[in-house]
Amino acid sequence: MDISKIIDCDAVGCIYNRDKQCHTFAINIGDDLPVCDTFMRSNDRGGFDSVTGGVGSCKVKNCANNNSFECTCDGIHMHLVGSHVDCMNFTKK
Repeated sequence: MDISKIIDCDAVGCIYNRDKQCHTFAINIGDDLPVCDTFMRSNDRGGFDSVTGGVGSCKVKNCANNNSFECTCDGIHMHLVGSHVDCMNFTKK
């Protein structure tokens, strides 16, 4: 099984975001809500240009795409909603 990749992310103020692409090895999503726990707003930049972000863990127990805290989607879309970033692939069980 391959890690679920982040297809796009519109959180352009995140340290890992360049040109609406995530450049950290892996993000963590959730607890009760499908929110990116890795999102950090800053003018500083982190991550690596050669890396395409993936989903390291998903803690949203009621997501149909969560299997043993792993995301089963091939790829996900992340969207800035107010002050947080949500996984748009969330599907309630």
